[in-house]
Amino acid sequence: GNDVLEFSYDNEKWVYPADLTFPIDNKAVTEMVSGLTDIKAVSQVDTDGADVKEFGLENPSLTLRVKYSDGSDYTFSFGIINSYNNRRCKFKSRFTF
Repeated sequence: GNDVLEFSYDNEKWVYPADLTFPIDNKAVTEMVSGLTDIKAVSQVDTDGADVKEFGLENPSLTLRVKYSDGSDYTFSFGIINSYNNRRCKFKSRFTF
């Protein structure tokens, strides 16, 4: 689906900007975000002219956008599991606003 969840870190706690009164499990969100720090590429593919369908990135199973307080912005797209090495295909792009 196209479900979107957005969380912001404000005054040392996580909030849901769409409803600031919505109760958030700070520990759960912190663990989820902390898990993202371990994402590492094992190889890189030049996507210029590449067929993104080959990697399951035409309709990613998950797209994650991370914005930092310094203004940097990264988008991670997760595609198919590669049958050669049993790893998920990922695409990272960087935007600065």
